[in-house]
Amino acid sequence: MNLGQMQAELGYLIKDNGTLASWLVGWINDAILSVATDYDLPPLAMVTPYEIEVDTTDWLWSLPDSFHKNLFMAKRVNSDGSAYRIHNIYKNYRYLLSKDHTITGDNVRELAVIPQGLDFMLGVHPLAEDILNLWFYQKPAALVDASDVCDCIPFNFIPQVIYPKIIIKNYQFIVDQVTDFAFTAGPLQYWQGELAKGLFGARGQGTGLLGYFQINFHPPRRTGGRDPIGGKPYHYGSGM
Repeated sequence: MNLGQMQAELGYLIKDNGTLASWLVGWINDAILSVATDYDLPPLAMVTPYEIEVDTTDWLWSLPDSFHKNLFMAKRVNSDGSAYRIHNIYKNYRYLLSKDHTITGDNVRELAVIPQGLDFMLGVHPLAEDILNLWFYQKPAALVDASDVCDCIPFNFIPQVIYPKIIIKNYQFIVDQVTDFAFTAGPLQYWQGELAKGLFGARGQGTGLLGYFQINFHPPRRTGGRDPIGGKPYHYGSGM
């Protein structure tokens, strides 16, 4: 489902007579970004790392515009090409703020992402000359042209998740234009329920977006009981 199709379907849902058409692209992109902010969407987790070179001149380094959230892995790369994982990545960046930022070392051992206004900086400790590989969640690609498609939410979940999100977030603008529904709950409550079903699923209505990602990108967990056979790898295929 591309941007043009989303605009057409949303126009029908909100009974748009042309007054809201210029807003729809922004609303769509804002809703996608909002879902990507609230939840870790596997398609946005980097596979190929972002490479950054640091030295002893500073402890703060700019992250790319594509950085969205959650620096979940980092490695330092030696001159011979070998890479070693940096395990100390602090979620609470204030821990790194208290460090002595004049100390130098052979390698960077601690990292944190530090917000600076609308930008994000990479904080390192100690100061060192290193090549770092970073893995994080990227921002969703902005939809601009009618043929553009969302890069983080499968097309079949767009009506279930993005449309309700848009209507809920912008309800005050479209309250008089939303398609009427013959339900005991009001239209806003209806769309809140639709969003919940789109995200988490509902009995008899299929798996929600988060369940889809859980099934396809995370192994099942065994809890309790004895397992005399032992642990088994989780993989696709016959194992032949």
